[in-house]
Amino acid sequence: MLPPNIAKSQGITLQVLIQHGATTALHYREADGAFAELQVDNYATTQEAADFMHTQAYANGPLGPVLDKPMMIEALRI
Repeated sequence: MLPPNIAKSQGITLQVLIQHGATTALHYREADGAFAELQVDNYATTQEAADFMHTQAYANGPLGPVLDKPMMIEALRI
């Protein structure tokens, strides 16, 4: 993920963060108006991700919740 200060200086802004369970999706708007999506794996192995996708939590909401952008950015400053 681009550090927020570098991305912002290039005209790239983080728009939405979505916790998909097996991945976290970061949706950016580029300076020219185009969108870009980056995904980060939330599990160390494909087996762990597959196991999660067989849970009731995944069945109830496979797209997952939209995350709080300021809270997530602050958490990444560690």
